[in-house]
Amino acid sequence: MNIKLIAMRKIFTLLIFIMLSSHSFAQKQNEKENKIMETYEESEIRLKEVYQSVFDIVDKENKKLLVESQRDWLKFRESECKFEVIEANSETEKAQIGRDCLFELNKRRIQDLMASYIVIRLK
Repeated sequence: MNIKLIAMRKIFTLLIFIMLSSHSFAQKQNEKENKIMETYEESEIRLKEVYQSVFDIVDKENKKLLVESQRDWLKFRESECKFEVIEANSETEKAQIGRDCLFELNKRRIQDLMASYIVIRLK
């Protein structure tokens, strides 16, 4: 066989391999992002459920404080996560860090609200 033909086949094979590898990498990144998004979305749902549970058992005079506390916490969460993404190098990285931040803060708030729920129930 002609040396040029062999070289072209090798280059063609290499290009196909590179294209398949980059496609596989992109697919894995999308799957990872979707998993994180599902986790974040689930934390949002759980946060609302736990908040509602606490709201339902708090006496009238403390409901206003709970609502105010939640509003303030939501403002804090937004500001904190905006701060977290400052050093991100790309939009994809910003989105990833932002979702991670929201998820982690949601988890902490859920724990705090659950602790409040237990304390209120024990009274």
